[in-house]
Amino acid sequence: MQGVGAGVRPTGWVAPFTNATGITITPVGGGVEDGIDYSDWDITGTASVDGTVFLYCWGSASDIPATPGQVYSGSLFCKLASGTLAGTTWVGGTGPNGVFLTPYNSALTAIGGGQNTVFTPSSAPLARCRFASENWTTPANTAYVGMYVRFQVTAGVAVNLRLRIGWPQIELGPSASSPIRTTGSAATRAADSFSASILDRPEGTLFIEAATSASAIGGTNGLIQVDNGGTGNRISVYQLGQVDRRLAIYIASGGVASANTAVGSTVTPGVTVRAALSWGAGAASMSVNGSTPVTFSGVALPAVAFLRIGGGGGGVSGNPWGGPVRRGALCARTLSNAELQALTA
Repeated sequence: MQGVGAGVRPTGWVAPFTNATGITITPVGGGVEDGIDYSDWDITGTASVDGTVFLYCWGSASDIPATPGQVYSGSLFCKLASGTLAGTTWVGGTGPNGVFLTPYNSALTAIGGGQNTVFTPSSAPLARCRFASENWTTPANTAYVGMYVRFQVTAGVAVNLRLRIGWPQIELGPSASSPIRTTGSAATRAADSFSASILDRPEGTLFIEAATSASAIGGTNGLIQVDNGGTGNRISVYQLGQVDRRLAIYIASGGVASANTAVGSTVTPGVTVRAALSWGAGAASMSVNGSTPVTFSGVALPAVAFLRIGGGGGGVSGNPWGGPVRRGALCARTLSNAELQALTA
């Protein structure tokens, strides 16, 4: 949120707009709440006609090049910093309110085919006020994309509110990822991953719920695993790749794989999938989306010391998962096949 100040928009932001005569939109400064950089906007006055307020969260219409058929998501933090919502409409009304993703053609003219997600601002802490319009496919003739906050005002009713907007983000992909704090230019997301030290687990169960990426990453895509810090001793769940999108089980001890098999049916890009893998006493089982578990016996189980989510695919290498992880868990016991099916159904 660079360059923001009293009477000054954040660097590069397009001037706000309203077609409701009598309404004034003023940038009044910025700051940090809950670690989130923000810009405050006062919207005041009494409209002489019903109208719409547009708060644009990017620079010129040519800032973000795009092509038809791409999948985008847009997100931002937005709260009611002060005042009331009297005289404004956020849900319903005559227009697509809320967070709005919009396409532009090569002449920088807005075209149809945008997408919105409605919300109503509250005074809750800013960190709890993130809203997103996700999984939007750009229409024909798209050359650029942009995002704004939109709501309506009612003629003859006094409006007096301050909106706080933080960390707007437009990104390729079917869902909004964690925010990247930028300094005025586009950024490329690195692979997000989670790891934690754990006690050695001679038996246990891994559970994961996630959605695959709709964009090609290539190769195998790691989802969840336990290991000893290297690739030679691990128990993991991964996706085979962009052609065969099934999830698979991989177990290796001392550099020798004793299980490396796909489980269940092809996973649809962008659709949530649930998988559970259990091991113990020289055996392992895995179920995907309630499928009949695939079971292995006589498996050489490795000693493990780390839990990882989001990286470490099958074989000796792997790519990041590349999609949102809803939840994950490590259970300290071996679940039965019936429990695995019930957990992933």
